[in-house]
Amino acid sequence: MSITLLNRLVRRAGTVLLPAAVAVLAMAATISPPHTTRADGSLINQKPSVGGAAQVHVVFTDKNGRPQDVDLVSAQQSVLSALPNDLQQLPSSPLLTSALGDAFGQVWTGLQSQDCGSLFTQITSDVHTADNAAYGVSACSFGTLASLTAIQQSQWYVPEQRDPVTGQRILLDYYVPDNTVAFRVTSPYTCQSSNLVCAADPQYTLVFDSHIFVTLTSYDPNSLACPLSVTATQSLVTNSMVGGDQSEAIKTALLQAAAQLGISAGAGAATGDPLITAGGVLGSVVQLAGQLTGIGVAAAGNDHLRDMVSADLSYLYVPGAVDVNSVPALQGFNRFSQGCQAAWSLGFSTLDVSATADGHLRFTLTDAPATAPAIQDTIARENGLPSLFHPTVAAGEPQVQAGGKLTVTGSYFDAPESQQIQISWDDTIGASVTDSDIKWGPKGGQVQRLPTVSKPRTSSDDNGNNFTATGLALNTTYQFQVRDCNALTCSPWSAVKEITTMTGRADQVTVYVDGVAAANQIGTGTLQGDGTFSLGVTFPSGTLPGQRTLIAVTGAGQQASTVVTVIGSGQGVKPVIQIVDPQTNQAITGLMEGTLFTLRGQGFSAGQVNITLDTASGQALGFASAAADGTFQVKLSVPFGSTGNHTLVATQATSGQTLQATVTTYVDRIPR
Repeated sequence: MSITLLNRLVRRAGTVLLPAAVAVLAMAATISPPHTTRADGSLINQKPSVGGAAQVHVVFTDKNGRPQDVDLVSAQQSVLSALPNDLQQLPSSPLLTSALGDAFGQVWTGLQSQDCGSLFTQITSDVHTADNAAYGVSACSFGTLASLTAIQQSQWYVPEQRDPVTGQRILLDYYVPDNTVAFRVTSPYTCQSSNLVCAADPQYTLVFDSHIFVTLTSYDPNSLACPLSVTATQSLVTNSMVGGDQSEAIKTALLQAAAQLGISAGAGAATGDPLITAGGVLGSVVQLAGQLTGIGVAAAGNDHLRDMVSADLSYLYVPGAVDVNSVPALQGFNRFSQGCQAAWSLGFSTLDVSATADGHLRFTLTDAPATAPAIQDTIARENGLPSLFHPTVAAGEPQVQAGGKLTVTGSYFDAPESQQIQISWDDTIGASVTDSDIKWGPKGGQVQRLPTVSKPRTSSDDNGNNFTATGLALNTTYQFQVRDCNALTCSPWSAVKEITTMTGRADQVTVYVDGVAAANQIGTGTLQGDGTFSLGVTFPSGTLPGQRTLIAVTGAGQQASTVVTVIGSGQGVKPVIQIVDPQTNQAITGLMEGTLFTLRGQGFSAGQVNITLDTASGQALGFASAAADGTFQVKLSVPFGSTGNHTLVATQATSGQTLQATVTTYVDRIPR
């Protein structure tokens, strides 16, 4: 046997790494060892150990402007009660009270029997050809060392997919190396027996590593954000193959050759011959060569067999999905994800995951600082906006006797800012707003010292982002500041908004008849903040009968008018009906099929009045009850399909006579 062959055998003796698994081993090596944690605890491009209990912190600025970093485990109840239910329950969850390493250890313990059974099946199945067969698979031996590390990734690979996945996720890796399972392999190189099992069959030990991965994947591919998708898998990775070599046989042959040389030297010394004779050396070499030649023949076969076994077991069976919900501590990841998502509505829009110096995985939810609200002068803004509606005035009845009283209403006038100011603002603290604070008062002092009014709120959708200051002085400047708050924090105070009330009584309404002049004034009232008014007027007893124009004028100079019929003081009121818009009280001439309108009547007797379409005996639309003063008001609608020109007829039979009034209208079709 040549020295080259001997060297090759010695080099191949011992542990054998699988060529096909080198890349996998390199990848596993980059995952498993714990690394030193950075000062900021970042998980990007590093894998610190996180075997301790997880931590959840909420970071915010309290209502007094002080920064807070609160660990949920030690949080006060006032903080917890402001958080979503899932976060409130986390302090008692094993996720925050038990070591994560122990929780992963429970998962690993539960998988060992399944993993070992899978390996038994795989070994006997994969190492089975026409010539070779594995047998005698022994129980698995599991490693005693484990590590739990975490890393934040923006790209990763998945099985059977060529290109990497792009996104954001946290990968937790529970790594257990140096697990083993032993077995024997019979082959033509080692066994010529008819029963195919021989003592010379080599024994192999498969060394494998286990990885249990829990991934927290963000649905937002650009940032780590809630909700997080929580999944768990296991991967078994071939580490090495031990056994199937001839190193012990080579050692024995060398020792025997050395012993033979020693015997030869001893014999030469006894006879006076040279210590090592040529014949003795030759005999030892011949004997050693014969032994090594036999070993070499077997080794060549075993090398080939070992290579085949290694190739067969290059890729281990991967068990796949793992049920994390079976372990309460790991189940807490799902609860955190749900609570984290709910916290978004409170303004906690930033999620950061890091590792502490003492080996804890820390989740930090940070409340994004809200911007200050911007105050608007609501009345001035709305008065300046284009409107489809113009100021309108309506009389309560179409007829009035000279010397009689009448109710006049108005709508769509500009809201006044004489003795009241209305402000509004944009909510900046999110849907969780619980109250708004308003500071206001006359200009001249420091706004910080002004009294604060707290307005309860239910959400940013409650239309509560407004405030009306009343009882104000004319021609006076007032200043306002606003902030929104939730249960934990407040927005900054807004910039100071200054608003000046009007110089005159812009909220005063004066009603004239037949011309704007002091001699024609018949009533006054107050314009409300929504631009409406309702007031009573009295017609002078000397007002001439006939149609008269009512004119309403506000303190700001806006005008609107309507027409009424004045009846002489000695004359009776005739039956009359009028179609009125329910929103404005204005008399109208057109209707829409199927849409409600108001029919107003006057001059009837107390009792029922029947309302029909086109004639007294036409289609009934309804009835009204006239009051003692002969007036009525009822809401009706014209049936669908009754389009075109029509007449509404009001009829009442009373005291042997029939009272009737009509009004013409055009009924339009509803667009379909």
